[in-house]
Amino acid sequence: MSVIMRRVLGWALWFWVGTFTFIGLDRAIGDGDECVHATALRDMMRSGDYLNVRYHGMLVLERPQLPYWLAAPFAHLIPGEVGLRISSALASFATLVLVFWAARKWWGRTDAAFVAMLLLAGSPSFHAYSRTLMSEPPLLLAITLALIGAVESLENPRALQLAAAGLGLAIACKSLVVAVPLLSLAPWLLRSAVRRADRKTLLFASAWFAGTALPYYALGFALHGARFGREHFLRSLAHRAVDSEGIGIAGGVFAYTHWVPQSEGPLTAAWLCLGVLGGIVWGLRRGRLDLVLLGSYALSVVFGMSLLATRLPHYILPAYPAAALSVGGLYADITQAGALVRSRFGLLLGPTCAMLVLLVSRLYPGGDQYLFQREAGRDLGRIAQRITTPDQKLYAYEWYGPSLSFYSERHLVLLTGNRRSYVVVREYVEDIALVPPAPQPVGSTLLIAGDVRVLSRASWLHVDDVVGFSAPYFLARAHVVDAAVGSTLPPH
Repeated sequence: MSVIMRRVLGWALWFWVGTFTFIGLDRAIGDGDECVHATALRDMMRSGDYLNVRYHGMLVLERPQLPYWLAAPFAHLIPGEVGLRISSALASFATLVLVFWAARKWWGRTDAAFVAMLLLAGSPSFHAYSRTLMSEPPLLLAITLALIGAVESLENPRALQLAAAGLGLAIACKSLVVAVPLLSLAPWLLRSAVRRADRKTLLFASAWFAGTALPYYALGFALHGARFGREHFLRSLAHRAVDSEGIGIAGGVFAYTHWVPQSEGPLTAAWLCLGVLGGIVWGLRRGRLDLVLLGSYALSVVFGMSLLATRLPHYILPAYPAAALSVGGLYADITQAGALVRSRFGLLLGPTCAMLVLLVSRLYPGGDQYLFQREAGRDLGRIAQRITTPDQKLYAYEWYGPSLSFYSERHLVLLTGNRRSYVVVREYVEDIALVPPAPQPVGSTLLIAGDVRVLSRASWLHVDDVVGFSAPYFLARAHVVDAAVGSTLPPH
């Protein structure tokens, strides 16, 4: 195959990956964490206070500001959901570029680099979370920088500075969650520091880490003192360790080994497993410390994150770039002397297989099912904004609906008689009431949204006028007909 043909195919593939990454950013904001981030960012831009994260006016001290600072300039320039998400998509695309660049640099094979990049791009969870207003996209970019620095430091001690800066930026994006990736890389970084680095290199690496990781904590303590320490460290850790009922993937330390094949698909599970175990085994047999590092790091992240009580899909995403790079290295090693790869179109073999894996994996939801993205919140929220005043409350019956509050820009009261639903949603909505009893006296009118299949069983109200419908949810004016038909919710 001629050089010109290879370049044309390569640029065509990059164009397709770019389109695949950036298309669809205008979908509705999800009901989960994405809605919390979107509301907080909007409040930041309106108030001009970029030093504090607030959700419906409530100060939130558990979330670093860096992801909001990255998103704000684009949200100012581009209206709507695209503006809110474009920084995430750019960070994810930059992660793919870094994976491609590192694989080609380390193994000298463009086809192996495309294999690693396409496998990462095609993972259902990477694709879902990389295009949402979440802290994961900049986190993965920072983690990938740290990974590259760690591998490079096996031969070049100055790369410790890149690893340190990447880990510091990761902490600035996600704070305490980075503990597992940091501990997974720490033995390798310590090995390089002891064996190869001089004092000047270690000093600069420490400065890079401190300069990127500590400003968030310094700012938090400067602005809020001991309250920041209590809420950011103690409350956050206690919530993840104890107060996690109804959230996450069940299964203990093996949670992700069960979840990945079901939600990411067997092909994604296969290449992740190959990258982890294959990298370790092949690296040990061939004396390839780079593959051992990538595989062992990914394995440590998977099982380390499994120990956290709130096991969610995006918690193991930091393992994905390492596994993808490991697969690229395995492919380059195993096919190095193969006659097929040296044939005229042999260089297309790996990328073609990786593209097939990507296309087949699109059949699986990955972490998308945890984002709660649906059009109902946007459709009904915009209707509610038109027909209500800013001080009028909205009621959502048995519906996890922060996006309804986001798009209507109105106070949301979640009505639920389900204790499990109450525990799950209380971190994301302003107020929660139990129905029954009804939230207003008999004869009162209210604007209520809910699943028609559930709301039809509510005996305490009568629907007067349906003002919006987005199957199976509807928005309606109703009046209370019975205010004393049940018990109250236990205090939390």
